[in-house]
Amino acid sequence: MNKLVLFVTIFTSTLTTIINADNDFEDTSTGKFQSDCIKWHNYYRKLHGASLLKHSAKLEDFARYRATEIAKQDGSNFRHPDDLDYGENLAWNSIVNVDCRVPLKLWYDEWKIYNYRKPNITARNGHFTQMVWRDTRKIGCGRAVSSGPLGGTYTVCNYDPPGNYIGEELENVKPALKKKHRSQPPTSPKRTVKPRGGGNNNNNNRRPKLPPKLPKTDNL
Repeated sequence: MNKLVLFVTIFTSTLTTIINADNDFEDTSTGKFQSDCIKWHNYYRKLHGASLLKHSAKLEDFARYRATEIAKQDGSNFRHPDDLDYGENLAWNSIVNVDCRVPLKLWYDEWKIYNYRKPNITARNGHFTQMVWRDTRKIGCGRAVSSGPLGGTYTVCNYDPPGNYIGEELENVKPALKKKHRSQPPTSPKRTVKPRGGGNNNNNNRRPKLPPKLPKTDNL
């Protein structure tokens, strides 16, 4: 059975300030942030011949929850849950309310260390592979700002069905069709941008084997 490597991204979609006993944080996602995240994901996916992602309200709600929970703890819980049902990409940036293009460009640039012919998904390239994974169909993203000592903005995106199944890379991660477009979209201000650990390798998670006549199920 194929092993699953999870990389998920979370974003928020409303502008709400919430005060917590541990740390002040702010849910800063807007409709524009949400649409930008989907637009630029699909920009990159199109370069690799993958189908366009559709917005999922369920994934958005989950991503917003994840982003605010991380910001609430000022990043001390910046990691993937063990029982995560979705794909996930995480990013931290020193800029407050960073544009969605910044973490997406950071994740996408991992193609530079990905071997299409002999794939090996790791925490260093798994954000990229999840972004362009062909079997993924839906996305939801979130963004939250921490007012703690570390501060900064946390961006999270969740994907369904999740990607990064070991043994399925060749059919799901294809080289870019037009290499000359890889440098786009334009980069945002040069400030600190860190995946801070990136994704995690959940090698104990395996894709369940279904009877031959049953269709592949959706993980929502």
